[in-house]
Amino acid sequence: MIVRRLQARNALKYEHLDLTDLPERGVILVTGPNESGKSTIGELLCLALYGRTFAVPTDRIDRVVRWNARTMELELEATGPQGHLWRIRRELDLDGEPSASLYCPATGTDVTGWQPVTDAVEELLGYGFDTFVESFYLARREIGPPTPRAETLKSMAGVLPLEHAADEVLSQVPELERRSMGLATEAEDTQRQLEAIARDDLLPPRPGIAEGELADEAKKRITELEDARSQITTRLPSLRGATERLVDLLDGAPLARWEKRVEGLDDALDDVESAMSWLGYEDVTSGTEKLSGFLDKVQDGVDGFSGLLDKAAARRKWLGSMLGEMGSEPTPGSIGDDEDELDMRRQATRSRMRLHDRLAVLSLVFAAGALALGFLPIEDLPEQARLLGRAVGTTLALSAAAFAWSRHGLSVELRDMQLEDAQLQQRRALLEADARLLEGIADRPMPDAVATLRGLSGDALSQELDAFEAGPGGRLTRPGLKEKLESAVENRMGEVEGHLAELATRISGDIDELSRIHELREAAATLAVRRADVVEHLATLELAGELAQGAARHMTHEFNNDVRQGMVRVLPSLTEGRYQYLQIDDGMSVRVFSSEKQDFVLFEEISGGTQRQIELATRIALSEAVVRGREGGPQFLFLDEPFAFFDAVRTKASMSALPRLSTLLPQVWIAAQRPPEGTTPERHFELTLKQTELMDTPGGR
Repeated sequence: MIVRRLQARNALKYEHLDLTDLPERGVILVTGPNESGKSTIGELLCLALYGRTFAVPTDRIDRVVRWNARTMELELEATGPQGHLWRIRRELDLDGEPSASLYCPATGTDVTGWQPVTDAVEELLGYGFDTFVESFYLARREIGPPTPRAETLKSMAGVLPLEHAADEVLSQVPELERRSMGLATEAEDTQRQLEAIARDDLLPPRPGIAEGELADEAKKRITELEDARSQITTRLPSLRGATERLVDLLDGAPLARWEKRVEGLDDALDDVESAMSWLGYEDVTSGTEKLSGFLDKVQDGVDGFSGLLDKAAARRKWLGSMLGEMGSEPTPGSIGDDEDELDMRRQATRSRMRLHDRLAVLSLVFAAGALALGFLPIEDLPEQARLLGRAVGTTLALSAAAFAWSRHGLSVELRDMQLEDAQLQQRRALLEADARLLEGIADRPMPDAVATLRGLSGDALSQELDAFEAGPGGRLTRPGLKEKLESAVENRMGEVEGHLAELATRISGDIDELSRIHELREAAATLAVRRADVVEHLATLELAGELAQGAARHMTHEFNNDVRQGMVRVLPSLTEGRYQYLQIDDGMSVRVFSSEKQDFVLFEEISGGTQRQIELATRIALSEAVVRGREGGPQFLFLDEPFAFFDAVRTKASMSALPRLSTLLPQVWIAAQRPPEGTTPERHFELTLKQTELMDTPGGR
């Protein structure tokens, strides 16, 4: 990030500060005596970017507000990645909360809030405050102490923290090994106690169960037993009630009540036996077997009664069809069909009788006429005509007699039809009586229903009734059955309750055993986890040590490469060609190649001024490496009194070299007490002790 403008009001030393149109390349020189405000400019750059400064602690950031003011305003315009212009503004009010904003017109980025702006700057540049002050902001301090040189370079290369971490890691190993052995001993003792209990009947082996699940298995088994015990106790009254309700029906009840009571007792037995099924005991259901057998017999009788009623319902449906009841399905041969057919025959016979009556009368009339023609004395009537009249008359008289005889036969048929009609009515009456008997049969008590079915005509359902009474249904219809079975069923219920009470006692004892097993297994699992953690921690420490050593070697190697590449260009420029290469071995010993001696010399063999030139070159090389590894673009340097230990020659050489050392560090701020002789910066700000305003325009102060 390259600074284009810096503005401030009531910030540290300055009431007003406005540095505008700053050059993007070259040296910006700030000179003046101590306490004139040179370092303040560097601290304001830090404050704008990261919301903090090198000199003012984070928890006392209010100190950046000028002593006689209540508010501070600070604004920085800078060129960032891709050459976009970024504007950062921060305000600090002693009576309120700090505020900040970050804005880039080109990208539309707009961030507000003191810390969010700091986070956005770190993301934009690719490094935070610590890296910034170590790489780009030399604030009146040396790179490292004069001795030992290796410690300074280790710190710069990042190796020193790794060595400290490795020492800390290795110091923990003996204690962890002792803890591992102690945990192993405790685990063996716990396992011996578990083997001594050995309750496979409570916890049968389960294939595939993991070691860490053993404690959960015991806890689950305890929960199962407690749940079974609770359910047995809770459901036993329901079982007794269902049994008593079923016994109450033994003196007779409709099918629906039988089915409901049987189902209730069956459900109650299922509930109890289901609760006991979780126990896993071999003899768990022995106490309910007799009661269950009684229920089975009653169920068989009820099933038989239900089947008998189904047959009765089918018979009633057939009767409805035969009687032609409304809504019934038509059936061939029904009473109605027979009655209709008889009526049709009767009507036909009567029609024939009427026809024969008319034919007989006509035959007699014509016979009389013909006979009169044949026997009366009529003059001039031929004899042949007389004979014909007599023959025709005789024939017609015989026809009339035949018609009269046929009518007599038809009247006999009508009398037969009256008898057939009486038989049909008798049959209808029987069927209607059966239909009335079967009406509501399912709502009658079992003995009444059976007796009613015995009253059906024509031995209807007699075979089904015989089979029912010969089977399990017969015992449910015997007189006095309730009195005979009440005592027996009560005894069976008492056996069930006694058996379940014994089970509850047994369960309580097993729960106590399982609780001990659970405690031991939980302890064993805890010990296993703790020991595994210790073993894993030991392995992690060993790996961490190896990684730290490997990382140190790698970082030393990378450090050497970065420094060597940077120094090839930077070091000769700052030392006027006297020293060209810097070499750092794995032991962090530093040697410098001397052009005069044409050989590497130890860092301690060169003069103090040259050492500081090398330190400055190293700082620039490292800063350049940081920029190269990030996407934040070129970065400015702020060097506060970098030539404090330089002589005039070294200062002049360094000043002339700095603007052209690196394209990644094009803007270099230098704070010094006086301008180095023979140098021409791109911009020069001269400060005085009492100066509280610094207003700058290009070409002036």
